[in-house]
Amino acid sequence: MRQRGRIAAAGAVVAGLAAVLFAPAAMAQSNAGLLTVRAIDGTNKKAVAVTFLWTGDQAGLENLTIREDGEAKKVDKLTDLRKTEKRLGIVAVVDLSGSMADDGALTRAKAGLAKMAAALSPGDQMAIVSYNNQAVVETAFTSDQDQITAALDGMTAPRDGKTAMFDGIRKGVSLFSSRPGLQPNMIVVADGKDDVSKETLESAKASVVGSGAAFFGVEMTHRTGADLASIHSIIDRTGGAVFSGSSRDEVAKAFAGVNTTIRSQFVATYASIADQGSVNFSLAVDNVETQASYVVGVKAEGAATTKVTSAPLAQGPAWMRSAGSVTLAFVLVGLAAGLGVFAIAALASRNESVLSAVLRPYDEDGASAPDKEGAGGLAQTALMQRVVEITEDLAERQGYLEKVEHLLERADLPLRAAEAIFFYVAGVAILGIGGVFGLGLLPGLLITGLAVLVPPAVFKFLAARRGKKFVGQLPDTLSLLSGSLRAGYSLMQGLDAVSQEVTEPMA
Repeated sequence: MRQRGRIAAAGAVVAGLAAVLFAPAAMAQSNAGLLTVRAIDGTNKKAVAVTFLWTGDQAGLENLTIREDGEAKKVDKLTDLRKTEKRLGIVAVVDLSGSMADDGALTRAKAGLAKMAAALSPGDQMAIVSYNNQAVVETAFTSDQDQITAALDGMTAPRDGKTAMFDGIRKGVSLFSSRPGLQPNMIVVADGKDDVSKETLESAKASVVGSGAAFFGVEMTHRTGADLASIHSIIDRTGGAVFSGSSRDEVAKAFAGVNTTIRSQFVATYASIADQGSVNFSLAVDNVETQASYVVGVKAEGAATTKVTSAPLAQGPAWMRSAGSVTLAFVLVGLAAGLGVFAIAALASRNESVLSAVLRPYDEDGASAPDKEGAGGLAQTALMQRVVEITEDLAERQGYLEKVEHLLERADLPLRAAEAIFFYVAGVAILGIGGVFGLGLLPGLLITGLAVLVPPAVFKFLAARRGKKFVGQLPDTLSLLSGSLRAGYSLMQGLDAVSQEVTEPMA
């Protein structure tokens, strides 16, 4: 596997190939309406309760169809969520950047939220979080109209305010833990793209997914508009919708649409025959269908009901062409072509030896026959292996080998330290000689200096970035894992689900 990793790394440098796959969401939408599964309570198999959101014609609910593992089930009871004991928890995350002060945008947004607060049913609660340069809790969950009004009246948009939307989302999600009995819903009001958040889109998305909240956006279009790509990427994993507006009537209609959508929720109950394990579930209304899953005996909420089939892959690097020396271009292209030919040849000719090397430790005599240090590297010929061994001996005596090994490990680069040192020195020599003869003494020395300084700097940067990203992903990963376990997943199922939600290096 190490051999394939090194070859893949060389191939990536040569070709710059990438593949992007998108995970399907547990949400269905058509012109008829929006259909999203919010929760499945499988604690009582004689009365499995499915909470879902449906914004289409309610007459279509007469044709509601539920299937378990492809088998149709009779719906015993269908109830409006407002007639159950379940209450709503709504967190409004409001943009207070400088642009919100233009055209009365903030005033219209506050008026829309005030109407939503006034329409809260008994037991429902609302919290408000604002964000510009940082996120601030204006009011925690409450049903007190005076407290909500005071929070809205106190919000202003300073002219120098920037946009920390991802920080605001994370701050809003943190409030749900104080009201675990409420059904979580989040509304983000925005008119621009995030530009100062400490959090990333991935961490904000993970926090919303982990909370089980439905996600809604109100885009203020009086200027450039909100970052709809980021908002939709969250909605694709959690369910929800986006509403837009600029004028007073449009904004009022947008908030009314959010309020109507959040309240268009129903609970269907049916009898299941499943005794244990995971159950594939589908729900259809008026030819609109959505799929989910749940574990018998537990309650799943939000993204825990989603059937995730794939995770997005990171895109590979792309080479930028230089407008400089023709000689330098030829040298770089030659090196790239050589690596590409080597990668293809190695993939075509060394599969059997690589497989044998991987399986050797598990043979009866495997423990006594470990791989040689030089096996499985980029240097395959006897001459190259000998040169690499000499490089390794010299570097080890000088104390560089261990430092380079540590740096490559931190940067997650699939290279042996001795090989990295050898190709680094060889690359500096080739670029230096090519630069001197092709461009002259001073430009050649400059290129040589850059060749000497840039690779170590890049490796250190990659190592630092990877370490920082790993630490930043740790809280969200633990939160997602604990949520999966609480939802009834086994440890291995939880790890599998979390590994598809998070990105590298945590994945």
